[in-house]
Amino acid sequence: MSADRQVGRQIRRYMKKLESFFWGAVAAGGAVVFQFVFFLATANFIAPEAKLSFDQFYTLPLVLILFAFLEEFFKYLMLTKRIIKSSAGRDFLLNACLVGLGFFAFELGLILNNGGVIEIKRILAIATLHVVTTLFMSYFIFTAKKPNLFNTGIWPLLLATTLHSFFNWLAL
Repeated sequence: MSADRQVGRQIRRYMKKLESFFWGAVAAGGAVVFQFVFFLATANFIAPEAKLSFDQFYTLPLVLILFAFLEEFFKYLMLTKRIIKSSAGRDFLLNACLVGLGFFAFELGLILNNGGVIEIKRILAIATLHVVTTLFMSYFIFTAKKPNLFNTGIWPLLLATTLHSFFNWLAL
C-alpha cells in the first residue's frame, strides 16, 4: 500500500472523529432550541405574575428534569441515528465521547457568549457530565444482547436523565 493511501485513510478516520464532535454540537443546538421554545410557550402560564427569566425558569424542579431529559434525548438521537452507523462497531465509545465533548463545547460557548464567567473546575465538571452521560447511554446501546426499546432506549435515557438532573440540582 502506498504512503498516499495510508495518509488518505488516516485523514478519513480523523474526519469521522471530527464529525462525531460536530454531531454533539448539533445535538446541543437542537436541545437549546426546544428548551427555549418550551420556555416561551409555558413561562407565562406557570407564573404569569412573576415574569420569570430563563435562568429563574430553569430552577423549577420539573423544568430542570425536563431540560436534562431534552439534552440527553438529543444526544441519544445522535448516538442512535448517526454514530452507530458511522462507527460500524469500531471506535463507538470514542465517537460517543466526542459527541459529549461537542455538546459541552456548544454549551460552554453559550455560557461564555452570554457574558458568563465560569471557574475552571465548573467547566471540567460540565465537560465530565456530558461525556459521562453520553458514554453511559452508548454503553447500554452498544452492549445490549437483545436490543429493544427498553434496554437501548428507555433505560439509558432514564439513567442519564437522572444523573444529569441530579448534577443540575447540585449546581443550583
